[in-house]
Formats: sequence, C-alpha cells, structure tokens
Amino acid sequence: MRRQRLLIKSLIKSSVVGLALGLVIGAQAQETVRIATVGVVSDAAVYIAIEKGFFAQQGISLQLTNIRTGGAAIPLLATRQLDIAGGSLSPGLVNAIAQGNHIIVTATKGAMLKGMAFHRFIVRKDLYDAGIRSVSDLRGRKVAVNDRTSGTYYVLRKILERYGVQPTSVSIVFLGYNEMPAAFQNKAIDAAIITEPTATIVENRLGLGVTLLTPDQVVEGFPAGNIVYGPAMYERGNLGVRWMVAYLQGIAFYNRALKEGGELRQELISILKKYTPLKEDDLYEKMIWPGLREDGFFPTAYVAELQKFWLDEGLIRTALPLSRIIDRSFVEQANQILKSRR
Repeated sequence: MRRQRLLIKSLIKSSVVGLALGLVIGAQAQETVRIATVGVVSDAAVYIAIEKGFFAQQGISLQLTNIRTGGAAIPLLATRQLDIAGGSLSPGLVNAIAQGNHIIVTATKGAMLKGMAFHRFIVRKDLYDAGIRSVSDLRGRKVAVNDRTSGTYYVLRKILERYGVQPTSVSIVFLGYNEMPAAFQNKAIDAAIITEPTATIVENRLGLGVTLLTPDQVVEGFPAGNIVYGPAMYERGNLGVRWMVAYLQGIAFYNRALKEGGELRQELISILKKYTPLKEDDLYEKMIWPGLREDGFFPTAYVAELQKFWLDEGLIRTALPLSRIIDRSFVEQANQILKSRR
C-alpha cells in the first residue's frame, strides 16, 4: 500500500507543472467529490470555496454531507462512501489507520493559534466572584470536557499540569458542549473547556461564567481540526491537489476577511450563516474565531505526545509513525501552484 501511495504521489507531482502553467481546469467536466463536514465555523474554508467558486474553477463539484462528529466519517471514508471529511485527530482515526485503512490527514481545519483558540476555560461566575481566579484554585471541583477521546481532553490535562493540578485532585466530567450551559446554570459543574459559540453563550449571553484562560496560552498551535482524504483521492489523478488549491484559497479569504473586516467580514458571516447553525450576529461579534493556517499545513508538534497520551489512556493500540498519519504532499503542491500565480 505504501509503494502504491508513493507511485501515485509521483504521478500527481508530474501534473503540478501543468496546473501551475494555468491549464483551464474549468473547461473540463466537473468531477464530484463527496465530503462530510460537521457544520462548524472551522469548516469555513470549505464553505467559502464553494460560494466563491474556487472548487468550480478547479473542475470540482462538491457533494456535501453533514455529520454529527468527525469520527462518524471514518468508516465512511474507509468504505469509499466519502472521499474527504473534516474532523479532528482522534484515537479512532489512528486505530483505523493502524488497521490498514487507507485514510490520512492532509491539511489543517482549525488550530489553537495565538488569540484564535475558539475555546475558553470558563469557571462559574459565582465561584469567580467568591475568589476562584486561577486553574490552581479548582482542586476538589468538577471540571467538564466534551469527550475522553477528544483532543480537548488532552488540552484539559495539559492545562491542569501547567497549573500544578493533578487530574485526581479534580472531578473530571464528560459532557456534551450543548449540555454545559444547563450544567453551569444548575451548578452541576464548576468549570469547563467550552468551544465556540457555546462559550460565548455561557459567558456573554447568559452571564453564567468567566474566562480564566484560553487554551492557546498553554498549547499554542494545537491541532483542533483536520482534513482527511480517503483512498479514492489517491486514485483520481491530480484531483486531490486541485481540491487543496481551492481549499487554500478559502483559507486565504477567511483570514483576509477577519483581518480587514468590513464588507469582507460580513460576506464571511453570511456564508457561515448559510452553512452552519450559527445565525446570531452578536455571537459572531463576541466569539473567539478558529485559527486557520494560511499555508494549510497540519501542525505536527503535538502528534507524538498525543499518541503517547492515548496509549497511556488505553485509547489506541499502538503509536504510528508520522508518515502513516499525515501526508503533506497535497498541501505542498497546492502552495506551489498558488505561489506561481502571484
């Protein structure tokens, strides 16, 4: 399988020159790519590339499917019911790859960049008012996180470690993000790592909590989301590279819109309102946005440590080499093409 992948990579690379010279991809018949997204703000680059015509320019038509969690896409990718999915690096993904499934991470879909962590570590407001002002004050308290198999659980453990709090000295509660506002209201939990826009709802709209920190202060650059290719994307010529060109154009628009604001930002928000459940303007104004790396590269700094953590937790059977989990070739070639056009 590895030899086949390397052969296909070499064939794809040979086509990059033609793409960079400006072949009229749009003149070809549109190729359908089946992709699943969760419908969250970190999927923005995909939705932008649809609305701005970037995929169409590459001769690609997207067949979009919404899924509840990124993990739900793994068996669909493995059985060729999907071509691409947005999700996150997880024990389920590592285990699926270890079992021989030809699925692999190819690009970022949200990282906890500085000032763009799209999560907050929030403590109940009544406890904050009573003097709890640091993570170190939470010993003996109930702290919620969304799932034991999520990267966010690892982030919580790193935050506790940074502040000298042993995991056994707090009660860790696994709770869905949509359940956290009620848990704060009922005082069933004392603190939580909460994703946006739920974090903004808890703190700014309901007034139930206060942010103690954002995760980028502890794990800056942590990969919270990724794009995963299934086996079909290795078997369809340069399609994987063309898809990535359009995706990177979507990321560029996203970052430019957030930086420049004005009409571009409003256009971005309009696109997100169309494709996600988030419709309220006040949440867009107050929430912490996801960080999308302009070059699209999936950050690898935490992958080895994540796998060790999951091994210790009994969530994966074996740690895999980076080359089996991540293939940067599609992003590398897409960046070359976009650079040649500047």
